[in-house]
Amino acid sequence: MSDLITSGMLAENVGVNSSDFQIVNVAQKQNKDAQVNRKKKADELYGQLISVNRGKGMGGNNYPKQFEDVCLDIIKLIFEDEFVDPPINKQTHIKSFNGKDYQITDIEVGVTRQRNDAGNLWSDYCHELGEQLSRIVFECKNYNYSISDMEVYQLFSYLGMSSKFGVLLVRNSCDNYSVLDGRGINTKAYEALRKINNLGSGRHMIFVFGEKEIKSLLDAYVTGSVIKFFHLQKLLFTRTFK
Repeated sequence: MSDLITSGMLAENVGVNSSDFQIVNVAQKQNKDAQVNRKKKADELYGQLISVNRGKGMGGNNYPKQFEDVCLDIIKLIFEDEFVDPPINKQTHIKSFNGKDYQITDIEVGVTRQRNDAGNLWSDYCHELGEQLSRIVFECKNYNYSISDMEVYQLFSYLGMSSKFGVLLVRNSCDNYSVLDGRGINTKAYEALRKINNLGSGRHMIFVFGEKEIKSLLDAYVTGSVIKFFHLQKLLFTRTFK
């Protein structure tokens, strides 16, 4: 209330209708409240993410599915500004290894219904990747160690012709694709990403986000800068693996 009184006095001094200042103050408060609400959602999901135990599901634990479920909720959250009711779902693949069948799950985001007021991020991606980008594929790896080339090529095999863009969500932070011990990728994964970027003159992209990068993505959601985040990641990827 004191803010409105102050605005009203200022308005009288400069000859501006005080109702204009009240409208501005109300809008600013609404924006602030919306950002507080976004931060609450983002912090809650990040807390859930880092609380999931790391592991590949050995011994009957459910850790990988818990990680996938939180990642799915994060993906739904960050894209709410970009797409109208985006079709986001899990796809299950059956892979055979050593005589056993394993279920492997990825998350697909359909990008055909873009918001009219959204940015041009996906249009830019379509132009650079050389065709219509109809989906984004996310693969979740709940490992307590760095991913290798096998995980990179696994996601690459899921992309097919309808998507040239995928994201690996892992636990260890990548720190600008560093291959130091304890980071998100090892040297084999690094080389695989470089080959994919140069396949067809840079017509494929696979990003790798660890907990640190996921936190930055959620922070970008809070401030309404998810588009900027992905633009910077695209720049980082192309410069790193040129």
